[in-house]
Amino acid sequence: MTRLPFFPEAWLYEPPDWPSLWRLAEGQAGFFTTTEARSKGIRRALLSYHTGRGTFERAGHGPYRLARWPPEPEDRIRIAWMTAGRELAVVSHESALFIHGLIDEPPAWVDLTVPRERRRRIPSREVQWGRRVLVHAPRRGLAAGEVTVARGIRAEAAERALV
Repeated sequence: MTRLPFFPEAWLYEPPDWPSLWRLAEGQAGFFTTTEARSKGIRRALLSYHTGRGTFERAGHGPYRLARWPPEPEDRIRIAWMTAGRELAVVSHESALFIHGLIDEPPAWVDLTVPRERRRRIPSREVQWGRRVLVHAPRRGLAAGEVTVARGIRAEAAERALV
């Protein structure tokens, strides 16, 4: 009888596309999510294996980081934003001012604005990870002109964040 490899993923799926994952992470300050890794053929077991070997660092609930990537001042903000959901969450208030380079020091709290219906889905474990996150859910969502991309992060426009 033929013995199967330890990880069935080794023979059930296409091989992982490592170069594509590296390029993706390099374009996102060294970060990627489990969903992005999965789209490149990298399963959770393989992520866990490489995290244990020191290739990746777990950065929160969902985001991972290339271990060789140097830390940046906005990392805490980027991790909270990625965890909350990049499609809908927007870095706002004082955190947006830091992302736009209008203040020098990163704020003590990360401010995120999310649609009201998304508010309850933000993981409460952010506090457990040592990140202080304030989630704002305004009655009126942000208009398209009130959101920009700075440092690869969706952020409230500087003019609005100043108000």
